[in-house]
Amino acid sequence: MIYQRSSKPYDQVLIEMGYSPAKVYELDLTHILLYGKLKAAVKEHFRGEVLDVGAGRDLFRSHANEGVRRWVSLDFDRRSESIDVQGDAQRLPFRNATFDGILCADVLEHLPAPETALKEFKRVLKRGGTLVLSTPLFLNLHEAP
Repeated sequence: MIYQRSSKPYDQVLIEMGYSPAKVYELDLTHILLYGKLKAAVKEHFRGEVLDVGAGRDLFRSHANEGVRRWVSLDFDRRSESIDVQGDAQRLPFRNATFDGILCADVLEHLPAPETALKEFKRVLKRGGTLVLSTPLFLNLHEAP
């Protein structure tokens, strides 16, 4: 297994780094806006079989349109009863060209080898498939906020 779970929530880490609670809240507002965009992308762009990588609490499943035949949620930790597969994004347990669409929302920044996960997405995505990918704002961790 490549992945190890972080021991602290990101907001706690940011506060320990010196970011004010107001700045952390501002970043949370950015996530709220991004969530709306991701919901719209799920509804508009996904058809057929869809993989939600790092599904967490499986928030996006309910936003799939009628064209989605099968929604598979994968996460390293089972934080929701509706998670279908417990697994590592860097070693997806699926055959080549399985999915018509992949959703990966705010996951890559948690992986030690995000490029490996991207290669896995390419492997399991059908030709002409859709990848909806988001990552949070990356902060320079070496400078004071």
